[in-house]
Order: sequence, then structure tokens, then C-alpha cells
Amino acid sequence: MSAINRESSVPKNQKTPLTGDIIKEIVKASDMEDVVQLRDCLMISCAYSLLLRYDEISHINCNHIQTVPLGFRILVPKSKTDKFRDGKYVYLSHSSHQFSSGNLL
Repeated sequence: MSAINRESSVPKNQKTPLTGDIIKEIVKASDMEDVVQLRDCLMISCAYSLLLRYDEISHINCNHIQTVPLGFRILVPKSKTDKFRDGKYVYLSHSSHQFSSGNLL
């Protein structure tokens, strides 16, 4: 009986994981002069590189981003895992790579 159930069930359609190469292609294909496309590229690349959920990155505004000598300090004001709801800081460092945060801005 259980063998019949296994044969008749439809396998789950799993999403392919997002990779760094896909992020690079999104950034290359975007028009950085368009503010909306620039915002979308920054949100996608920051969420990927900082391992942020959409809810976390959507609550970040310009006042939460500070420049520090080695990159950026970003306040995540609301997080699913933040028990005390006082926010947390994440850091994004500069690099000499073409797709570095310093080269996108």
C-alpha cells in the first residue's frame, strides 16, 4: 500500500539556490542610472552578502547606514531573531573587486 502512495505522489519542485554569479548577472544587466534599478540591485546584493531576510532589509533606511574606515556599518532595526527588539549592527567591508560595495556607490 505504501509503495503505491510513493509512486503516485508528485515530487516537490524545489527552487534553485541563489548564487554569487546570479547576483553578478543581475548587477551587470541593470541600468545604474535608474534609481529604481539601483535600489533593487543594492537590496539584492546586500541581502545576499549580509545574509539578511527581506523583512530585515526592507526596514533599513538611509539613517541606518554609516560609513566607517573599512566599509559600512548598517543598523538592522527589526529582526526575526532579535529577542529584545533593540536592533543589531552588520558590517559590509570594502574590497578592490569590481562588484564591491564601494564600487557600486
